[in-house]
Amino acid sequence: MDFVSMAKSDNGLGKLVGFSYYIPMTETHPSVRAMMSRMAEGETGVTLAQRTEKAATWASKAVCNAHNLTLQNLLLQQEHFKELKECEPLLKECLADFQASWGEARERANAEKQPSQ
Repeated sequence: MDFVSMAKSDNGLGKLVGFSYYIPMTETHPSVRAMMSRMAEGETGVTLAQRTEKAATWASKAVCNAHNLTLQNLLLQQEHFKELKECEPLLKECLADFQASWGEARERANAEKQPSQ
């Protein structure tokens, strides 16, 4: 069984395949989509040079995704190795922290995108 099929067979990891695998793969291979995602409109027109904001956004998404994948992996390990059942309260706390941390970050990012009134 290949990597993607294994991930899809798990409830938690299956939901992350698109953002964790397919989207990054489109960025690593030369394609129109990859080039367009690197473009930014500047004062002199469309350019590939002014992409600091886009890079920061993608970096933040990558860290959030890595955090999520790590937690999903720990949950999968706990499910498989019954001896780890005692870690369940800690994992629940970690999941709550993840949701609180990244939920706040998402709210801040959305607020920054809102035009000032």
